[in-house]
Amino acid sequence: MKKKNFFRNAGTILGLGLLGTFVSFAIIGGLTYLVFGLAGTLTKTDCMAIGAMMSATDSVSVLQIIDQGREPLLHSLVFGEGVINDAVSIVLLRAVQANTHGEGEDVRNDGVFSVLGSFVGMFVASTFVGLFFGLLSAYMMNRKARLAGHRAESFVSAVHASVIHAPQQSVALLAQRRVARP
Repeated sequence: MKKKNFFRNAGTILGLGLLGTFVSFAIIGGLTYLVFGLAGTLTKTDCMAIGAMMSATDSVSVLQIIDQGREPLLHSLVFGEGVINDAVSIVLLRAVQANTHGEGEDVRNDGVFSVLGSFVGMFVASTFVGLFFGLLSAYMMNRKARLAGHRAESFVSAVHASVIHAPQQSVALLAQRRVARP
């Protein structure tokens, strides 16, 4: 995919990814609650979690039939929306999990608003962490390219891998601890 098309259409991609995922989350979660929640089969938390998981559509699979040379705009929109959609769905599911009292219990009393607040907080924090480590990674890769042929190249490669992997694992562990808290 051409980066130029992606960044030129970043606003549209973010709009489709965020708005589309939220609309899908609301419709699927709401219908699940109307069918199963009101019948007492599922809790609000279960219905919201199902809505978050099902809103992660697999739009990237259609990229195989879209010719990037003939339809570059459509290709970049579908690819970008697919990436944003998956990320938003994961953060939505984590926000639902973070706003439950415990295993098998329902969402807190403020329900949807607490989930949305958690979503915004996680989304903003994840964006800044991603930007920071993305810029750090770009700097290190640029530095690595300048050191090509030197002994320091393998050292920079190992440090680069550690710098990218360690924060990812740390954030995942912190999120699990927060969700597991009673």
